[in-house]
Amino acid sequence: MLRGAGAELIDPVELPGTAEINEPEFAALTHEFKHDLNVYLAGLRGTHPADLAELIKFDLRYADTVLVHFGQEVFEQAEATTGDPAEPGYQAARAAASQRAREALDGPLAAHRLDAIVTLTANPAWLTDYVLGDHDHFHTSGPSAVAGYPAVSVMAGNVAGLPVGLSFLGPAWSEPALIALAYAFEQRAPARRIPDLRGHRHGGEPADRR
Repeated sequence: MLRGAGAELIDPVELPGTAEINEPEFAALTHEFKHDLNVYLAGLRGTHPADLAELIKFDLRYADTVLVHFGQEVFEQAEATTGDPAEPGYQAARAAASQRAREALDGPLAAHRLDAIVTLTANPAWLTDYVLGDHDHFHTSGPSAVAGYPAVSVMAGNVAGLPVGLSFLGPAWSEPALIALAYAFEQRAPARRIPDLRGHRHGGEPADRR
């Protein structure tokens, strides 16, 4: 379809070093999460946990209700950090993640003289599965998000009624070009479906909402 619309494609295009982004990025994110959540809770009115540490205690107190399906391991990992933006270890992790993400995109974009990298956004969306857990097999937004580069995702189709997206990734300050490419794709392939959010009875008939 892209070729039919006049695009010149180079396939495949590898993003080198993407696997090396995850470790420093997660270290930086847990640090930022504690800092930002504590700032948010400190400025929030009303009665509530004052910080992440109290939020963890709240969850444990009401574990039979709020931790029935999910744990709070990420909360605990974040609480174990200092949450201090000035900490050298945090700054090093954020810098490493950002540099690796930019290199992963800048290299192939320049080497192949690409206007954009076009890729599936992720595997098809999934229903929450309390037994087997997440069905998140891959997603491609990471390098752009960590690098601080623009990305546009549009509907590309549906699998079993659940959406699949197509992402256009570009270098810094390429928003106008990406929006134009995404718009052109949408006009060529109107894949978006209006969701049907009406309730259904067991027999398959829509519920009467009067």
